Amino acid sequence: MTFINSNSYPKSIANNLLNGIFVRMKNAYGIKKISLRVNEKELLVYTTLAEKAVGYRKLLADHGLVVYLQADGTTIELFGPGSVYPEYLFSGSDSVVSYRVSDIETTVSELERTGAKTLSPIQRGTSGYRFCHLAINGKAVFGVFENV
Repeated sequence: MTFINSNSYPKSIANNLLNGIFVRMKNAYGIKKISLRVNEKELLVYTTLAEKAVGYRKLLADHGLVVYLQADGTTIELFGPGSVYPEYLFSGSDSVVSYRVSDIETTVSELERTGAKTLSPIQRGTSGYRFCHLAINGKAVFGVFENV
């Protein structure tokens, strides 16, 4: 691993290197969204952690749903009291992990062939992405999404 010492590079070069690293991280595939169903006390703890200790950027706070963005592009969704979500979303547990993929149709087909059950058809989100939720053995719910 190479560490960037800002004292050894002109500031503009160091900034360009670091910005390039973060752009690549934001465009990476894999786990890019974590959704949690939380009660009122847990919501307070998680929002305090996100805002005061970790410094995540708040994207949305509306009717019990609070959404944060990490520096690497991962989204954290906190579904608190009063938030609305599909009944199946937290049917297996209070957490759902979603993976960014390059081709959602191919991914969903492959996952179905290996035994995953589709819980929702591929849908278009409001901010330029397509997503689908699946389950393993009717319990472990997870999502896949593709940026469009």
